[in-house]
Amino acid sequence: MSVAMIVARLRELADTLPRLGCDWEERPRFEPPATPHSIAELERSAGFVFPTELRESLAQTDSVVAMSVHNGYWLGGIKQLLNGDGLPRVVDGESAIPVATDGGGNAFLLASSGTIWRWDHETGKAKVVADSFGAFLSRIVEDWAAYVEERSGWRFLV
Repeated sequence: MSVAMIVARLRELADTLPRLGCDWEERPRFEPPATPHSIAELERSAGFVFPTELRESLAQTDSVVAMSVHNGYWLGGIKQLLNGDGLPRVVDGESAIPVATDGGGNAFLLASSGTIWRWDHETGKAKVVADSFGAFLSRIVEDWAAYVEERSGWRFLV
């Protein structure tokens, strides 16, 4: 599935929120696209070339803020990612940059090899959750669909 299709699917799922009877839920927010200049600045800060899927995602929407979906998802946000807020810049010996966070303070790190790691802020440990940024985005679509459909037993990334 292309990045444009993934973002379109996330927007469709976002439109189903808040669900009836869930007054505490907020509809996920999609920020305007990042500029090519800001994407290049983030890439320079990371010190490695980003996968096409990440550049395409940021060009679709600078960030997706969905703190009401399960434990919360914050994807992208160049200003926040450049700041880093003390998030790791190395994982398993590779240069890395945060590309997402969850509502619990954990981060998802893109390693220079292209793999996505989930970093646990309490333990400082990281584990691979996707072999590419595209696979990571596809998994987020599945998480959101499971949340909206109230699938029992689903194991969320966050």
